[in-house]
Amino acid sequence: MLAQVSLVEVTSGVTLRTLIGSGRTEVEHMGSQIVRREITIEEGANEVLSELANTIAGRMRASLMSRGFELKMGLPEVLTDEQSAEAGTDFDLESTFRCSSGELFRVALHVKSSGMAFGVVGGSDPASGAAAG
Repeated sequence: MLAQVSLVEVTSGVTLRTLIGSGRTEVEHMGSQIVRREITIEEGANEVLSELANTIAGRMRASLMSRGFELKMGLPEVLTDEQSAEAGTDFDLESTFRCSSGELFRVALHVKSSGMAFGVVGGSDPASGAAAG
């Protein structure tokens, strides 16, 4: 299962998608630890992924905004198995981590340009050679 949150840079339209995923057993175990009772995906354990994705994207947003980027943040979304397959594996950055209780989670980032010059975002405009301001 996967959950995602998108950040969109207002000036350029570049999208930074944060995804976090794990298996059903791991998500249910983590959810059960948080609510302190056994909980299944159908009972809302998948919201754990949403909250983790939201927290990670929120911290990235705060960090990037402190460096001058203007970002809008979307709402967390849990993807169906079909949507997860469509999300693909072509990520720009990916890392796996293990929680202290043993669950494995994968965090991935994907950057998508809207067609504008990507270098304009906090850098220089390759078309004009001018620095962005």
